[in-house]
Amino acid sequence: DLVFRVGATGKLHALRAGTGKLVWKRDLYEDFGATTRIFGYSSHPLLYRDRLIVVNGGRSKAVAALDQQSGRTLWTGHTFRNAFSSPIVANAGGREHVIVPGA
Repeated sequence: DLVFRVGATGKLHALRAGTGKLVWKRDLYEDFGATTRIFGYSSHPLLYRDRLIVVNGGRSKAVAALDQQSGRTLWTGHTFRNAFSSPIVANAGGREHVIVPGA
């Protein structure tokens, strides 16, 4: 029952679908040191199981998994610059993979 949105300024919000009430928010630039492109932040978050995968770019926190209900950081990893792309889920070899393009 949540809707997630992120804008060019890197502010990520979780809103209650029925009311639009703010449930939690994160600043991807401040919290993860997200890298920006010329037009600002441009990746959409990926709903994956009980997680929300966000692409930040940067050192050691280029990708993060957040708990959908609380916004708590579950894990971070990888080092690369952010790109004008978003994560996807693909099935390869009978297994699900989260694919994250970077610059």
